[in-house]
Amino acid sequence: MLQNLSFANNQLTGILPPSLGSISLLEHLDLSSNLFVGHLPPELMELGNLIYMNLSWNRFDDSLPSGFGKLQKLKYLDLSSNRLKGTLMNETSQFLRLKSLRLSNNLLEGEVPVVLGTYPDITAVDLSVNHLSGQLPPSLFTSGRLTNLNLSFNKLTGTIVLDKLTAKSGLVSVDLSNNFLSGSLPREMITLWQLQLLNVSWNNISGQIPKDMIGNTSTSMSQFLSSPPSIRLSSTQRPSILGVYSPDRLAGDLHLFDNSAVFTVEELSRAPAEIIGRSCHGTSYKANLDKGHVLAVKWLKEGIAKSKKEFSREARKLGTFRHPNLVSLKGYYWGPKEHEKLLISDCVDGLSLTIHLCEFKDRMLRPLSLAQRLTIAADVACCLNHLHNEKSIPHGNLKPTNIIIQSPNMNALVTDYSLHRIMTPSGMAEQVLNAGALGYRPPEFANTSKPCPSLKSDVYAFGVILIELLTGRSAGEIVFENPGVVDLTDWVRSLAGNNRSYECFDKNMPLEEEDDKGRTLKLMEELLGVALRCIRSADERPEIKTVFNDVSSLLL
Repeated sequence: MLQNLSFANNQLTGILPPSLGSISLLEHLDLSSNLFVGHLPPELMELGNLIYMNLSWNRFDDSLPSGFGKLQKLKYLDLSSNRLKGTLMNETSQFLRLKSLRLSNNLLEGEVPVVLGTYPDITAVDLSVNHLSGQLPPSLFTSGRLTNLNLSFNKLTGTIVLDKLTAKSGLVSVDLSNNFLSGSLPREMITLWQLQLLNVSWNNISGQIPKDMIGNTSTSMSQFLSSPPSIRLSSTQRPSILGVYSPDRLAGDLHLFDNSAVFTVEELSRAPAEIIGRSCHGTSYKANLDKGHVLAVKWLKEGIAKSKKEFSREARKLGTFRHPNLVSLKGYYWGPKEHEKLLISDCVDGLSLTIHLCEFKDRMLRPLSLAQRLTIAADVACCLNHLHNEKSIPHGNLKPTNIIIQSPNMNALVTDYSLHRIMTPSGMAEQVLNAGALGYRPPEFANTSKPCPSLKSDVYAFGVILIELLTGRSAGEIVFENPGVVDLTDWVRSLAGNNRSYECFDKNMPLEEEDDKGRTLKLMEELLGVALRCIRSADERPEIKTVFNDVSSLLL
């Protein structure tokens, strides 16, 4: 009888068949990274022998079903990166054997269940990037089993309960960043020898790291590679980091491509650093050198970098690229261990295009005007035109999180370009899969077993970004306005085909003067026309030079 069912990393579509619930002896179910939609069938709750369930990176958009408590053998549950809504299940007290619960990047609301901290075997809870509110249950901080807790990017309030953290706590990693918590760091934290990461940035946390902690914790780059204790503490204005230097050293080779900022591997080793982002490639840090220079350091995931010779050749080539709208590579570090591969560039002040389009209310930003959106589009197209026609190379991973907007002129800078050149086939496949899950993968990739980034796929991704600029929506967002229409590009195509494209334009976009409304609508229609041409089939797609000229002609 079937016990293990895995169709992960494919392009399966439609709804999950209720018949899955009839596989009574099933223990391992992995349907992650597909394109399933709709609800989770209640028949899944009949899988009484299920130990592992991973349905992450799909497009499920219903509430969490009741009945999860029936899965009393379940140890690992991952429903992250979907569009699940509603509150967390009420039957959580019946998860007697659960070890890992991952529901991040959904639309869940309500409070964090108190019972989560009482599971006898729980070790990891990740509820980040949701809409959870209310106060933090103290039980989360006193559980002897729980080691990893991530509640970042929610709407949690109240006084932070870090005083509940004691030497008896088993927590190793705690991320409460980007909430609305208040409070201060208690002196009792000096006993937390096991704590490796505490991130409370983007809250209203005050105070200083207790002096007794000096020497016990570190935030140096070398220690990040070996998972050291690190503490982040910020006000509501801007994340900052407090820490002390470490005598540990990076022991590999540092290669710099120019003399704009000269530093040694020892200086990089002891640079205080903070996490500023995560992607399919790895984790990015902001590192502050002794002399005041600030770097962005991308720590590549283990196993995705090519051999040293190939990596070096490709990285050096990428390091020669210079353009006003490109964040160029400054160098790389090749360490003796498999996971010690770093890419180094300047750290740019600014927020991603994603934040300006989808999170501007939470960050108390003004919505982008049409003139600003056109300027951003022209900047990105200009950069792509340089990569395609001057360097004959695609970006390969174009998306709004890789577009940084600098204030006050709203200058757009493109990051993470052409990293597929330094990656193994498995690393490239993961990048393409990630692009598909987010809505930027072109349709022709579905017809090849080994899709590779191309100039044509860049144009497609740019067309999707133009649609995001016009609609204020995310490409991965599921659209319910029209029956039978699921994703953003289909919805926009449908409206445009019925002469109703005005219905898709971002309602938050500031209106121009009354006399200019007609011209404004005309400009948006013309920009939408450019976007729709970009997302045609590969053989009908224009080259980026044509796209750049078309966008530039619309500048106000």
